[in-house]
Amino acid sequence: MKELTDYAVINDAVYEKNRNGGYPVVKLAVGTALAGNKDEMKMEYDVYSFMFPKENEKKRYDQPISDSAKVPAYEAGEPLEEKDCCCRHEMERGESKIITGRKVIAHGPVWVWAAIAVGYATEGSEYPFLVIEAADTFGEESSNESDMIGFIDGRLHEMTARLVRRAKLYELPLAAMRVAYKYVFVEPEQVGKAKVKEL
Repeated sequence: MKELTDYAVINDAVYEKNRNGGYPVVKLAVGTALAGNKDEMKMEYDVYSFMFPKENEKKRYDQPISDSAKVPAYEAGEPLEEKDCCCRHEMERGESKIITGRKVIAHGPVWVWAAIAVGYATEGSEYPFLVIEAADTFGEESSNESDMIGFIDGRLHEMTARLVRRAKLYELPLAAMRVAYKYVFVEPEQVGKAKVKEL
């Protein structure tokens, strides 16, 4: 399996999330604004419900877990429609929720990106989800979108490899994974932001 970079080891947010009868709902957002006008930044976002993959879904890739076994990694699917995105609610007395996230703010010229990978045990089991989140910059003014896509593909493989390592460490069975990402180029006169957050 691919070795993790120093970036992944130090900066990625890795945690477990109890099922509690539901699946993770995640928001990925990016935005830009003229430098000095950060408060006017308009964010574009996608919200996904990370449901357990269905049998007929197309895999993005297979993540090795041993010399002879692999776990399928799938895209997050279609973003939720705004009318379906009832993610927030008033908390009841005694209720708690783990919320963690990653974000990056940078002055151009540079790409900013955010990504997430979620690992699942067998559907219907009570094992927790494994989650890894990351956000950072990439490239410079000469870097094009193909460069950005190639980079993020490598980071997704790196993130799912880390989920495999964590699952082995805690003896959690992995049956499937999902990944999602979002990015935007920040022009030289702009500042940009990318973030990932569980809702």
